[in-house]
Amino acid sequence: MTPVAALEAILFVTESPVPTSELAEVLEEPIEVVEQLLGDLAAALEGRGSGLVLRQAGQGWRLYSRPETYPYLERFSTSATARRISGAALEVLSVIA
Repeated sequence: MTPVAALEAILFVTESPVPTSELAEVLEEPIEVVEQLLGDLAAALEGRGSGLVLRQAGQGWRLYSRPETYPYLERFSTSATARRISGAALEVLSVIA
């Protein structure tokens, strides 16, 4: 597994922004390397037209849905599948939207 893939997985499962220093500790990489990885991940998401964007929020980093996906997320939130998601997951969806 590449460090960028590990970084993406960590950011995918978090509910709050993760500081660069914590990412560096988990990945066992220097902060400078993690900053480069964050840039690489942001560029890869943008380059492939992903529905996700990487943003710095507060003192850390987090994946968010791309603003253009809002109409789809809004429709999804009223679907039968969305009604079966946990309250915490729905809260995350609303924050992302």
